[in-house]
Amino acid sequence: MTLKALAVRLIPPRFHGQAKDLSGRVHAVLRRAWARVPGDSRTFGPPRRLHPSWREPAAGAEVLCTLPGGERPCAEPRDLAGGRPHWKFERQPAARFEATSLLSLRNCRLVGAEGAVIAGDDGLIGDLSQEIGRRAGEHSLFASLRLPPPRRVEGTLFSLATPSADNYYHWLFEALPRLRLLEEAGLPADRIYARWAQPFQRETLALLGVGEERILAAGPDRHLAPDRLLQPTRIQAPTPWAVELLRRAILPTDTGAPAPGAPRRLFITRNRGRYRRLLNEAEVLARLAPLGFTALPLEGRSVVEQARLFAGAELIVAPHGAALANLAFCAPGARVVELFAPGYVSALYWHLACLCGLDYAYLVGEGPLVQPGQPDAWRADFLLDAARLAGALERRLG
Repeated sequence: MTLKALAVRLIPPRFHGQAKDLSGRVHAVLRRAWARVPGDSRTFGPPRRLHPSWREPAAGAEVLCTLPGGERPCAEPRDLAGGRPHWKFERQPAARFEATSLLSLRNCRLVGAEGAVIAGDDGLIGDLSQEIGRRAGEHSLFASLRLPPPRRVEGTLFSLATPSADNYYHWLFEALPRLRLLEEAGLPADRIYARWAQPFQRETLALLGVGEERILAAGPDRHLAPDRLLQPTRIQAPTPWAVELLRRAILPTDTGAPAPGAPRRLFITRNRGRYRRLLNEAEVLARLAPLGFTALPLEGRSVVEQARLFAGAELIVAPHGAALANLAFCAPGARVVELFAPGYVSALYWHLACLCGLDYAYLVGEGPLVQPGQPDAWRADFLLDAARLAGALERRLG
């Protein structure tokens, strides 16, 4: 367990804000102290300075191309319990996505599994080196006494390294779509820095024409000094062009037809997962079986197989989780019902459903709802009113 995780457990939630502020001040003091130490992080210690943004001249970034941002208003999500939409939906009524750029950097370095970027003046570029749950000034590299020895990479290196890239959703919507920027710029890349451990990573890269011989596997012991780095800015939400890329690569028209005999009504099980398991899943499935639902785990299935299952479904019911990234492959007009634990509701897949033209509804499990200002209980398992879900689905199907 990390010191941060231990602190989160020991410090009461009402003091988390103050603890985070204190952590930020401590990191700032340490950065100022290291800035006075001779040398740089090539030999010992962490990066000596911080550039919060790649837009700072000292970062040395050149913009090669940009895919525009935008937003798409979404139809109000239906609560199958009959209430008003959850406050998280009301706060995010549109699917918004920021512009994403492809940058060219020289005399820089790429560090770690998540691809932190260090500029030529030994400054960590904060918005290209984000870690989940940390501000730029609290990056884990600032706690390093020694980085791995730097290794030169000849030619052009393109980075697909992102936080949580071993997660199916984060890979499909935050890492893999970066390849669309290479298409837009019309540039080749000699090597591609990417996670390579998961079967879905290898499969999707191959489908997009990236062979194993071009891959430099991203890992915690990496410290690379490429002649030229092609670095995308971060993608933080589903985008229409990511959906287009995924459908084109994974579900092409000649092979995208649903498999013969594929179920039309799917219940995606999650009980093999570590978090957000539906504790009364057997009861729920017994209620849904008479309505024609087929229960399927997605673990062990190829990406193409998952895509074809979703492409052929008219109605999908699933607990919140990465499996719902496959909504990108659904036919327009397909219906989806997302199941939430009361302590963690997210608008993410509502927005994806909106981008894909799907009919979205949801149901929250039993227990007190998380309120604004309270921390999410995003790992908690939950119970669901099986009769309410079955009744609501029967009315929708009728």
